[in-house]
Parts: sequence; structure tokens; C-alpha cells
Amino acid sequence: MAAIQALATMGSSGMAAGARVAASAAQMLEYDDHEARNPNPNPNPNPNSNSNPNPNPNPKPIPNSNPIPNPNPNPIPNSNPNPNPNYEARSASIEALMRMGRIGAEASLPYLNSDMPRVRAAVLHIIEQLKLGNACNLVLGLLKDGNCLVREGAMRCLSSLTCRIAESDKAGVADGIVACFKEENALMREMALESLRGLGAESLLQHLDSCTGMLMDKESNVRVACIKAMRIVSESYKEIDSEEIASNVSLCLKDIDIEVRVEALKTMSFMGQNSAAYATNMGVCLDDESALVRKEAIKTLALMANRASVSGTNHNLS
Repeated sequence: MAAIQALATMGSSGMAAGARVAASAAQMLEYDDHEARNPNPNPNPNPNSNSNPNPNPNPKPIPNSNPIPNPNPNPIPNSNPNPNPNYEARSASIEALMRMGRIGAEASLPYLNSDMPRVRAAVLHIIEQLKLGNACNLVLGLLKDGNCLVREGAMRCLSSLTCRIAESDKAGVADGIVACFKEENALMREMALESLRGLGAESLLQHLDSCTGMLMDKESNVRVACIKAMRIVSESYKEIDSEEIASNVSLCLKDIDIEVRVEALKTMSFMGQNSAAYATNMGVCLDDESALVRKEAIKTLALMANRASVSGTNHNLS
């Protein structure tokens, strides 16, 4: 244990033995909990045999030889009465691998194929923290993992790598992310939209129809993530006809969730002339039951009125 903890402080100073050290640390990721389950295994499987060659001939207990009682009868509780040495070794190995940087991350990559879900999740965490962009295709495969926590870890990892993914890999990564729009897990659907947004407006535009369908998702957090994605497209592609986007987002002005209505108003304010046709719908939000929605409606309509006056166009914003 002390040895692997010492490895964590090694950093990049020992490049000569770095790969060997990283490989040894990575092996500890697969340490199981056998010791914790059997902290004191019986070395003698025969229960009838006497393991004590010198039994005590005096069965009577030895009296207390300490005449002074313990002045503090309440012992200090042990915060970890049954420490699991393998768990501690795994934790130390993860720390060591992350401190080794890229060499540690690459040493851990083979363990993405481990039979143990917690090992796959641990490697994903290492990749996420070290931003190892060239591992994106390996991570992409774990979006279909049989373990929900591993799939969530893979999506979080991809989200952190979006700015480091090569242009040649973006199309395949985007396709894998969009496939997760059908996940039963709402968190996965939300993170998928956020990850796709991280890939940029071009990837969003290529999958605009799939994104638009998520505006009808049953979970409000997913609908909010979808509206934010629509905003990226409107901001980045002002030259395209975003009337359809404005029409779909305007439907969210009547959403039952306050945050969805607020995000819809924010996004409509970025759609310029295309959103002006829905000024009446936004005006209804001035009487919304939520003060947050009313405040955002005022800001949005004021911004649109200012744009109209600058451009010389005449929109009915009343």
C-alpha cells in the first residue's frame, strides 16, 4: 500500500520507468474485495481438529490484573473498523495514474474491457480528468455498456472531450451520442444533448430533426437541454432559415415547467426576425404566473423592439 501511494507523487520525474510503473498501478484497478469479505480466513478447514497445540490446562479465566479501572469507559470510535486494503489500493492506483498524466491514462485504457463495471467506470473517470481526446472512440463504445453507471460515465467523459475530438472523428461521435436520445435514463438523454452541443453547431445542424424531437421529451431537464441546443444553431447559423426552429421553440412558451418557458424566451431572443412573428405568443408570457417568466418576457420583447427600431422594420410587439 505504501509503495503505490508513493508512486502517486512520482509525477513526470521518472520517465524511464514510467510506463512500467503505470502498468503496475493499472493492474491494481482490478483488485477485488476478497480480503474484505474474508478478513480472517480459517487456515484449517477441518473444524473438528484442534488448532492449538498447547491448550490452556486451566479453563478458569485470568482475573483482571489492572486494579485501576479505565477512567474513560467510552472508547474512541474507529471510523473504519474493517478497512478494505484492496479498496485502498485501488484508490491509490487511480490517484497515481492521474498524477502520471498521459502515460497513466494510456496504461489504464486496456481496462476499459474489464469484466468489472467499477473498473470500467474508474478508467472513464481517469480519461475524463486527463482529457485524453484520442480515447474518444474507445469511450464511444461504452455508451452501449450493459451497466447504467458505466454508460453515464462514458457520456460524461465524452462531454469533457468534445473540444479535443479530431474533426475526422466528430461525425461518428455525434452519431453515437444521438443514438442515446432513445435511452430510458433521462439523465443520459440530457447529457447526450449537452455533449452534442459541445461538438458544435455543425454537428447540431446535421442532427437537427432528432434534436427537435427532444422538445417533446417527458422530462423537463431534457427539454431545457434541447432548447439550449437550438440556441447554438440560431446563434451560429444566422444565414439559414430558422423559422421552423422558432416555430418549434415557441411551442415551449406554454410548457408546464417554468425553467422550460424561461429558456424558450431566452432562445427566441436570439432568433431575430424569425422570432418576431411569435411576439404575440411571447406577450402572453407577460401575464405568466411565474415572476421569472414575466421578467424574461420583458427582456426578450425589449431586445426585439430595440432590434426592430435599429433595422427600421416594423413588428407588432404589443
